[in-house]
Amino acid sequence: MRRSPPQQHADQQRWLPSQREQRPLAAIVAVALIGLTWHHWRAGDVDFEHVQPLVLNDRIDANQAGWPELMLLPGIGETLARRIVAERRSRGRFEQLEDLLHVPGIGKATLDRIRPFLLEPSGNRRAHKKRAP
Repeated sequence: MRRSPPQQHADQQRWLPSQREQRPLAAIVAVALIGLTWHHWRAGDVDFEHVQPLVLNDRIDANQAGWPELMLLPGIGETLARRIVAERRSRGRFEQLEDLLHVPGIGKATLDRIRPFLLEPSGNRRAHKKRAP
């Protein structure tokens, strides 16, 4: 017994444009491709090998920076940045950069790596003390 192919509804056949609709669509696609080609040709290729690396131009104040700003320092991730902020809140201001050695995870090598990017704390400011509730 032969089966006849299932009948398709009119809306199932309409997903393809008719021949009359294909010509304007082809013209639109051709114009878009020409425009993209022209734009690419005018802009030129991007040479990623010669892009300058992002450089931190300003120094960070470890006594005022939040953890997102501290993450800009080389080798400092979110966890270590949050530890710096927690240490500052619990002990008060950093009076000198060597006070960062109290932060778990910061040793001499890490401090030497981030020192050029940090402001030296000024000793004439009052220490920030944690207030009792």
